[in-house]
Amino acid sequence: MINCRVLKGGFCEITQEYGNNHIGIDIVGKNYTIDTVVAHSNGIVTITQTNQVNNQGSTGNASYGNFIKIEHNNGYQTLYAHLETVNVKVGDRVKKGDILGIMGNTGNSYGAHLHFEVWKNNVRINPYEYLDKDLFESIETVLRDENKNQLKVNVDDLRIRENASINSKILGIASLNGIYNYYETKENEGYTWYRIDDNKWIAASDNWITIYPKKEEQLDINLEIENLKKEINTLTEENRNLKEQIENFKIFIAPKEDFYYIKLSKNQELIYKKKDSN
Repeated sequence: MINCRVLKGGFCEITQEYGNNHIGIDIVGKNYTIDTVVAHSNGIVTITQTNQVNNQGSTGNASYGNFIKIEHNNGYQTLYAHLETVNVKVGDRVKKGDILGIMGNTGNSYGAHLHFEVWKNNVRINPYEYLDKDLFESIETVLRDENKNQLKVNVDDLRIRENASINSKILGIASLNGIYNYYETKENEGYTWYRIDDNKWIAASDNWITIYPKKEEQLDINLEIENLKKEINTLTEENRNLKEQIENFKIFIAPKEDFYYIKLSKNQELIYKKKDSN
């Protein structure tokens, strides 16, 4: 029994390996049970086939029975065959773990199971290593080090791109809770981008990542915060004094025509003078 992210139960038993003219891998649920089939990764449903029955010896798409094919990023596709039920349709956007259907015994099948395939650039590859792994290359993480600028990834499926742009090539996936050194930051397309290696960038938005500045920079930041607090207190005091001065010294237009008055200081009488007088 192994970890298996394409079944809702999270575990699977392998009934037939990839190779020897078998272009996928056949699996059943834990303890050889029937399980619900879920999407391996985020993607778009490109093909579905339904209303199929058991058809042993069939070839082509008929051999798959009821099946689903999903297009993922970076040239990957996944295929789920011999399903009893299909819960999605062409054009649906699915997320990792979304229910696709129930494993069954349709098409060229000799018992209820899931036939699972992985394609890369339209070529079938061994799906075994992807049963519990991202379709993209995982970029190696590092240990926590207070003397380096680092970040921690807080979300699953965060892309690592070739440039600081959402339209640039995807190079891999950042590991959930993984720690990475960063060497440069850049603002672009509404994101803050962090360069974690040569031509490898991670975008940050909301709470996608946690930033750990290196120790001396953190000390500088704390000192800057204290200095700003002192400046704020000084400005607050100056503002208070200015308000008192404004209350004590004001010039007003007199309510009587051709007159004005000056309030010289607090509690002092108002002196009215005609405009023409000295």
